[in-house]
Amino acid sequence: MKFNLWAMAGCVFVLAGVPARSAEPTSATDKPTEPAAPASTVSVEIEPDVESVMRTLEKRMADIRSVQAAFVQEKTLSILDSKVVIEGTMALEGERFAWHVNAPVKYSMVLIDDAMRQWDEDTGRVQRQSLKGNPVFNAVMEQLGHWFSGRYRQLRSDYAVTLLEREPMLRLRFSPRAESAAAKAVKHVTVSFRDGGEYIHGIAIEDLSGDTTVLTFSDTVVNEPIAPETWRVGAR
Repeated sequence: MKFNLWAMAGCVFVLAGVPARSAEPTSATDKPTEPAAPASTVSVEIEPDVESVMRTLEKRMADIRSVQAAFVQEKTLSILDSKVVIEGTMALEGERFAWHVNAPVKYSMVLIDDAMRQWDEDTGRVQRQSLKGNPVFNAVMEQLGHWFSGRYRQLRSDYAVTLLEREPMLRLRFSPRAESAAAKAVKHVTVSFRDGGEYIHGIAIEDLSGDTTVLTFSDTVVNEPIAPETWRVGAR
């Protein structure tokens, strides 16, 4: 299994499934399934209920410093009518991001500052790549910053946001605006939150081809020390 920067860029939304808990070290188990951002400078209309929900989520996520979670990713291919399921773990802390796939094959990708290292069990090799000055990488990291810190209101210039439901599970849908880069590939992204927004339960992406990707998080932990081996790539 081989991945590259473009594949990682396509996972920006997938990697959004993180908790929205307080600054104190906490954990949440749910089997599958920075400070508040200023308003966008782009003039867009937001329904009052949506604005209120996003402000609340930003407040709850403002003090998150690190995230660790297990994930199950299910991708359904419309042409083949088949589903690909992968399982693994992820971690995010500051400018460091780790994505480890454990099944059905093993793959690891670690981003630290502007350098990427990846390993796959097919080749057994560790590949290193400098991403300094790479516009795709810069865009990816900017998006990650928005999603993981809860700065959803800063996404309003690129996405129309709809409040789908509050109960039994809070769900927001982000639909790319026609002029945004995401509109070239994504139809919409739906983010679901458990316990009224205490933490993110999962995310579903539907692209323009009809393919869907659903990511569900479990064993989510925030603001706790991350083991040094998390930032290493290679056989685990």
